[in-house]
Amino acid sequence: SLLTQLAKSSNTNKLAMAEAGALDALTKYLSLGPQDAIEEATADLLRILFNCNELRAHESAIGAVNQLIAVLRLGTRKSRYSAARALDQLFSAENIRTGDSGKQAIAPLVEMLNSGSEKEQKAAMSALISLSMENPPKALAIADAGTSTIDSLCRFLMSDCSLELKEYAAELCRVLFSNARIRTMPAASNCITPLITLLMADSSGLQLSSASALDNLLDDEYQAEIVAAEGAIIPLCGLVSGDKYLLHESVISALTKLGKDRPLCKVEMVKAGIIDSVMEIILVVPDVLCSRITELLRILTNNASIAKGATTANIIKPLFMVLSRPGLSPAGQHSALQVLINIVEKPQTQEIQNLIPNQCIEPLTPLLDSSSQNVQQLAAELLGHL
Repeated sequence: SLLTQLAKSSNTNKLAMAEAGALDALTKYLSLGPQDAIEEATADLLRILFNCNELRAHESAIGAVNQLIAVLRLGTRKSRYSAARALDQLFSAENIRTGDSGKQAIAPLVEMLNSGSEKEQKAAMSALISLSMENPPKALAIADAGTSTIDSLCRFLMSDCSLELKEYAAELCRVLFSNARIRTMPAASNCITPLITLLMADSSGLQLSSASALDNLLDDEYQAEIVAAEGAIIPLCGLVSGDKYLLHESVISALTKLGKDRPLCKVEMVKAGIIDSVMEIILVVPDVLCSRITELLRILTNNASIAKGATTANIIKPLFMVLSRPGLSPAGQHSALQVLINIVEKPQTQEIQNLIPNQCIEPLTPLLDSSSQNVQQLAAELLGHL
């Protein structure tokens, strides 16, 4: 109890404890099977200690992982909860996350996810998220564990549990759906409708996790067709407002994937007001998001009827301003140029005629010296149209 109080909010004390041999001592103590309350307190102290980056890289960390997994399997309910939270901290270290020992934690964590209380389910999901992040072998092992983990997550998404627990479930879906093989599993399709419904939840975190999970699913063409058919476009378009830029990145990415080779989806996006929505934020968003927006506009204006539509008049002046952004990537410049060409090559060019030369010529001339040959060519082509 004293060590726990000293370790809280003090990395200096944590490091001093590690130097005094606390990690080895606590791990050995757990292996002796102490009384229930002491086992729980010991696992919780390890969680607090491993909240420190330096201690996760300590040579004693691997031994602690193995012992915490043993507690996860055989300890009391409260001890298992503390062990899951400690492992969550440890799995953020790459060598532990990718090591063999972490795989032994999957089965008991999935069991906790399926049968624990809400706080235990949160702890289990958080640990599974940490374990599977950028770790395809572990993600597959989690998806294949016992009864389908994906089916379990789908039940959480559709249940009347708290929004916080649903956010954990959606976030674990996001991480798992980054794996191509998991995206093809039939159970993944079952998550689509509840994820779309949760886009309208009163929680920005849940909206982000749901949108990101759908964005990853859209990399599979079969799943993309289902997402399009289940009515994702309108709720996705409704999320593009304000300054929630991380959410906007996932939403714009998802809409771009839905718009490719799907003319009806493009028309639905325009009717839902996506062009006006992105033009309201394009000049203030970070460069990465700006580039994503120009790609979406390129996809939309590749459709001749959209390029000739009344809403595209609002695109021209801001996109010339976007081309002057010093941090815009060549890909973003390429997309912005293509959007402008898609519009100005059509018969109606009144908006272009209303621009004064320095609004449209000055942003283009530096692009003639771009390191990207494609950007050079499109800049020259657009100058020709002007």
